[in-house]
Amino acid sequence: MHPVWNLPVPGNADQTDIVFFDDFITTAVAGADLSIWQSTIPSGGAIAGSDTILGGAVTLTGATTATDAVALHTNGAAFQVQEGKKISFWCRLRSSDADVADWYVGMVTANTTDITTSAPANGLYFGCVGDANLDYTVRGASAGSAVDTGKDVTDATFLKVGFDLFGTSKAIFWVDLEDGTGPQKVGVVTSGLPVTGTVLQPHISMEGGTGVSISVDYFLFYAQR
Repeated sequence: MHPVWNLPVPGNADQTDIVFFDDFITTAVAGADLSIWQSTIPSGGAIAGSDTILGGAVTLTGATTATDAVALHTNGAAFQVQEGKKISFWCRLRSSDADVADWYVGMVTANTTDITTSAPANGLYFGCVGDANLDYTVRGASAGSAVDTGKDVTDATFLKVGFDLFGTSKAIFWVDLEDGTGPQKVGVVTSGLPVTGTVLQPHISMEGGTGVSISVDYFLFYAQR
């Protein structure tokens, strides 16, 4: 089982670990840039909180033009790739239409506003593009392509995705379809990773047109300082 729920939380005297967790419990996320998240909302698109999903969630709804991306990324980038230091990520989300909604979630180069139309120079993220196949991608020095996890996304059904990045040496990708089998290891990458000093930030983006949406229940990031 993936050890994400046993991550060490900052409680030591020197506060050596960094934890970022957003459970999206507020409904006041309907368009304007937030103190934590910065939004990109093309005409017809929307970003809004939900009080109908247990624990809260943020929903991104597609723009009038299907290829225009609706996106969120943090206003800060506190995560830096360091040799010998671990970064972990975990996200729970669902898609209204797995075959139509194109989306990405993960960590990418700081100040990236949209990765649905242009791949970031650096990043580790999951995506579902063009069909229901769930992919993961590692980008380093503007190189890297999507890899099929072997898992499919089901309409309106939550799943969890996550990764562990061990410095610049290895990344392990995980998927939990919440079908009772628990988190499954879907990929291990040992080359082409972001180099030491690369700054990454949390990112969500989607496109697909009017009425198509993704809902993100929570984001969890952990890093050793």
